[in-house]
Amino acid sequence: MATYAYARISSDSPSLSAQEAELRKAGANITFADENHVGATRRGELAKALKLLKAGDVLLVTRLEHLAGSISELLDILHVVGKAGAAFKSLAEPWADTTRPTGVSSALRGLATLERKLKRSRNAARRLRAQSRGVQLGRRPKLTLSQREQAISRLKLGWPQAELALVCGVAQSTISRLARGRR
Repeated sequence: MATYAYARISSDSPSLSAQEAELRKAGANITFADENHVGATRRGELAKALKLLKAGDVLLVTRLEHLAGSISELLDILHVVGKAGAAFKSLAEPWADTTRPTGVSSALRGLATLERKLKRSRNAARRLRAQSRGVQLGRRPKLTLSQREQAISRLKLGWPQAELALVCGVAQSTISRLARGRR
């Protein structure tokens, strides 16, 4: 019976050495590590670890995000582990431990939580990539820059907000935000 560990660099854990140390401390005999940031595209070391698994072995990870990028991918990996007669354990997610009996409902709750975490992580990465390309995020302003400038100058001249809203074709709340110095 061997305890195989798998580590992978991710956006929230850029260091393999910290993961490997934690996995050794948890009892891992052999560690496999992928250093690519891409994700599921190149996980050669994971494939090697999965091929070595035999009945009674354990596959250990620090966090599920280091093992899989989606619930379906995680389920596929867990299927391979189970088919080999091995067990699986995540150090950060106690519900993801097939070395001891756990309730199905806690595992399902854990999977739902993982999916939300993965979505948040993917969305944050997409936002950062878009911002780095100069993409303006959020809803488009109701008024163009020149319309906003005209509306602000008219407000300074004493125009009532309701009347200005009618002239601009927007809600009074839009004009009110302009008056307070917001978009």
